[in-house]
Amino acid sequence: MKALSGYNSKRGEFEIEYENDAEQVLAEMEFKDTDTEAERETKLQVLRIYGKRLDERKYRKKFILERNLLSPDPFEKSLSPEELEICQR
Repeated sequence: MKALSGYNSKRGEFEIEYENDAEQVLAEMEFKDTDTEAERETKLQVLRIYGKRLDERKYRKKFILERNLLSPDPFEKSLSPEELEICQR
């Protein structure tokens, strides 16, 4: 199940995270001395939004790990391979 989820327990992260492309907005952004106050405020707002995305990513990962949702369901463990395949459909 962990392999299917893309979770790497050694790194403590998923291969594909929630809002996986959130960093792309920041990739080219830089603060310059020539920025106007409006430009600076816009960039700060982008950083605040990015921070909220990271908070949500952290919350979702914690939710999954605290509830042990990456481990197989005990019911599913008791099924034969054929029964498990039917159940997963």
